[in-house]
Amino acid sequence: MGFIRKNAHVILIIIGSIFLALSVFHTNIWFDEAYSVSLVKHSFRDIWIIGGNDVHPILYYWLLKIVGIFFNYSILSYRVFSLLSIIFLGIVGYTHIRKDFGVKTGFIFSFMVFFLPIMPFYANQIRMYSLAIFFTTLLCIYGYRIYNGNSSWKNIILFGILSLLCIYTHYYSLMVAGIINLLLLIYLFKNKRKKDMYIIIIMGLIQIILYLPWLIYFITQIKNVSHGFWIGFIFPKSLIELTSFILLGNSIIKPFGIYQYLVFGTTIIIYVYISLRLMKMSRKEKKVPLIALRIYSVVIVAALIISIIMLSFILYYRYLFVITGLFIFVLSFILAKEKNKYIVTTICGLILIFGVINNINMIKDNYSSINQEPFNYIESLITKDTNIVFANIGPGFISNIVFNNNKHYFYNYEHWNIKEAYKAFSPNMEIYEETSFLDKCSNQILIVDSNDKIYNMLFNNGDYIKLDEKSFDTPYYDYKYKIILVEKRT
Repeated sequence: MGFIRKNAHVILIIIGSIFLALSVFHTNIWFDEAYSVSLVKHSFRDIWIIGGNDVHPILYYWLLKIVGIFFNYSILSYRVFSLLSIIFLGIVGYTHIRKDFGVKTGFIFSFMVFFLPIMPFYANQIRMYSLAIFFTTLLCIYGYRIYNGNSSWKNIILFGILSLLCIYTHYYSLMVAGIINLLLLIYLFKNKRKKDMYIIIIMGLIQIILYLPWLIYFITQIKNVSHGFWIGFIFPKSLIELTSFILLGNSIIKPFGIYQYLVFGTTIIIYVYISLRLMKMSRKEKKVPLIALRIYSVVIVAALIISIIMLSFILYYRYLFVITGLFIFVLSFILAKEKNKYIVTTICGLILIFGVINNINMIKDNYSSINQEPFNYIESLITKDTNIVFANIGPGFISNIVFNNNKHYFYNYEHWNIKEAYKAFSPNMEIYEETSFLDKCSNQILIVDSNDKIYNMLFNNGDYIKLDEKSFDTPYYDYKYKIILVEKRT
């Protein structure tokens, strides 16, 4: 028992890492992951150019490219890269939070990272969010160390490097980097710490200079978003997502029902608890969590203001995940100060229960053999000369990854401004906004979509014969496939 107590945090990290890894080892993908997988097959230069026409910075894609080079562009290696980012975040509870804020805060922080339902969800994703939360949380820690008077060269240099990593990983982490650098400068100026202030200014100028090469793409991406971003606000679903995503986990992509509303209620109770505890804390005691909450809140308010100015909603639960390390820290800090053990046990117990439920559901979804049925069916139908046509970016682009030896045509009949960004899926995919691609198609065409819409638009006119069709509902990301094989009349 003495050994366990002494090494409890290390044991937690080991168990938590295994828990996160349970649902990761699969090769299913959804559209955003398909984009990552396709883009990193291009050169570093092309990743910069093509990715610059999407809506995210490119550091993650470059790092994923390096992973791909070493591991033969394996989908599993990409997932493990995301998994390791979350595991390293959990280890930060031991190496940094424990050192700066005490054993209890560090332990609870690690517990939250490993068992909050949202964590295994993003440990699975071949996207930049797990890397972004890791960089953003570390940046906040080193910013606090400088703020707190520990302005060693090591802390200052790491703060500068992490700021740069943040601005090239995600635009929410860019906002955090900007806010922290600005607040830190104001604080250093007010407290007449001139030496530290000048160093941070120099660091900031270096960051700006190193960001200039990306600036033209940053402006391009802003224009793309302002001309129509896909994210919208649906009440009450979007409100529940934004407030409760940390406990919803995988269920956030499922049809909403009793479970989601139960999670929403639990989340509100946790928010109320945090508010009440902060009100009872002394001014000195609540100083640190309030700083974290202010940064968290400023990012959300900034996203709302930008959404209003651009008339395009960019406040989305997936993006909020980037700054969730701040919220986890606040909850961990408050629970560590809580004298009522029953409250700590109840909150941590609820998180553990929701986390286990979420991971069990993810394991069922991710490892279900049903996920492969659409592709087994496609493989039974096509030859090397069969062309694949689609209009739905989900099923269509996933088939582009799986059957990359066949020619694909994306019918962009809604005229989305995606031609440059979707060059990620080239060279075996071409985009058309009119039907002229049909003249280039082979006699046998496979439609891979989510419904009959594209078939009715293009092929239900007597010029084609329907040879076969089948529908599939796959558990991974709740994707629907409508697969129709047609042949041109001769």
